[in-house]
Amino acid sequence: MGESRTKINLGVISFSSEDTKDMSYGPEKLIASTNLIPTFRIEESAPGVEGWMNVSRSFRITRNVHIDRSMPTLMIVGDCTSSVIGMSAVQFYHGKEAHLIWIDAHADFNTPDSSKSGFLGGMPLNALVGGCFPEVLSYAEISPIPASYVTLFGCRDIDPLEELLLQKYEVVRTSDVNSTLQRIKDVNRPVYLHFDTDVLSLDVNPAASYPSPGGLVLEEAFDLLQQILETNRVVVVTVSAYSPAYDKNNIGLRNISAIIQEIYERLSTHPMN
Repeated sequence: MGESRTKINLGVISFSSEDTKDMSYGPEKLIASTNLIPTFRIEESAPGVEGWMNVSRSFRITRNVHIDRSMPTLMIVGDCTSSVIGMSAVQFYHGKEAHLIWIDAHADFNTPDSSKSGFLGGMPLNALVGGCFPEVLSYAEISPIPASYVTLFGCRDIDPLEELLLQKYEVVRTSDVNSTLQRIKDVNRPVYLHFDTDVLSLDVNPAASYPSPGGLVLEEAFDLLQQILETNRVVVVTVSAYSPAYDKNNIGLRNISAIIQEIYERLSTHPMN
């Protein structure tokens, strides 16, 4: 696939597993702040595991109609549960073995037994390696991925029991761009890139339902994403967890919209290998 891309698959997934937060409203607000036109939309109002399964099933159906396998896919989603479905597109069109780069302030590696809060958005990465919620993976037609094919970037807020799970699965963690690029070479598989906006510092993005001190400044985020996308291995990207209610002055909206535009342009102009 040596030719340049002139367009990509662009989806808006309006779902949050938690009805007490407003992350389900984030995707539409973000896409409205850009000049981009989605090729597909999915909306799911039921919270909890039921909604998670529903949105996974809806995407499986939508995938077959609205995604062109010859082009990369960008999806703006609610909380991180929706990011599971990105792997559905990767595995359906690019094979079962994919390299998942999970950029997030949180590890999202909890299970129902390890989580103190019970927040489903803190569990999707564990689900993707087969540690919990097999019914969600089944609805989305996803096979669990080996933990050795996961790279966790920028994580700075980990629960104690979650830390034990990460050690058990030997998940690779980094906050270094060069080591991430080396991982892309070493794993040598199509890349699914998940970007949770809470990895950004609160000065850049105050719109975080679960804020954590520290994080990437805007220049660091652009540099990281540009270098990963320039490897031409990225086939699917999800951007998640923008909470409009916490963004009183639209600072997060402006910065995240700029990031989405950058990802779109990079995916559009860089060929997939």
